[in-house]
Amino acid sequence: MWKDIEEINWAGRSIQYRGYTEGKMYMLENFTKTRCNTIRDFVSERFDDLYDCIQTFEHVNDTHCGDYGGDDSFGDMIHHVIGLGEAKFEEIMEDPSKLNGMDYTESFSYCLPYDDDFEMLNAECHLDRARKSIVELARIVAENKPSGDDVRIIKEIMDRFLIMLAGDFKEACKDFEFSDNYSSYYKFESNDCNAMFANYINDCKTYLNFIS
Repeated sequence: MWKDIEEINWAGRSIQYRGYTEGKMYMLENFTKTRCNTIRDFVSERFDDLYDCIQTFEHVNDTHCGDYGGDDSFGDMIHHVIGLGEAKFEEIMEDPSKLNGMDYTESFSYCLPYDDDFEMLNAECHLDRARKSIVELARIVAENKPSGDDVRIIKEIMDRFLIMLAGDFKEACKDFEFSDNYSSYYKFESNDCNAMFANYINDCKTYLNFIS
């Protein structure tokens, strides 16, 4: 199983911008659904092992290992160690103080696909999501009475999903950038669907990368 993890090459991907996306794409392209589920279970078990080891070490030695501020970053650090492979994992298990000064990246866990990630590789999945999104956007307009600024964003999102529903996925995702559109597509004031619209468009863009 460690061989599978090392094949994902988290050491290389973690220094890239959002390298976990490329890691997930690699797994979707090269691993079966069953294999991905087995890897995810293995990672979960190793996570528990390392978590317990660090907690015990910190308690016994009255110290703090690694540069993390809260539970989320603590989890990112542990997943990073696992993603680097068996040798690094065993090194930290033997001496958790070696986490001090170690840089880590969020998050190897994002590389690991779930069953619905495999569903995303089918065009019908994105058509269904477009239908659902159009209904939800219309509901937001009717129920939440959005402001003028929100209406402009809603129209832009709606246009994308209508184009997607017509089958032109490439045009629907045109100029959609994670660092720009993603935030505005889920943070507009009247949106009570959180990141659903942004995620659906971003997933469609990933689908296009997969089939290209």
